Amino acid sequence: MGHQATGTVRKGRIDKPLLEMVVVLKKKERGSFDYRIDGNIVCMWGMDNSVVTVASFGAGVNPPSHVNRYSQAQKKKIEV
Repeated sequence: MGHQATGTVRKGRIDKPLLEMVVVLKKKERGSFDYRIDGNIVCMWGMDNSVVTVASFGAGVNPPSHVNRYSQAQKKKIEV
């Protein structure tokens, strides 16, 4: 049919082994990410102020791009 979807996923909606990724990412710096591919579904975790989980069967994870975000610690915008 040609339908594609991308959206955020609540952490209670994914398998427990994948939730361990959230714990690992919380220890990394802002801008870090990891992903898993299962068939045609991509599940990506990214660290911003908190861990964000995104699932998609319409988009991939490459190539990653940089964005500017405000850093509370540095009191200025930084590229992540």
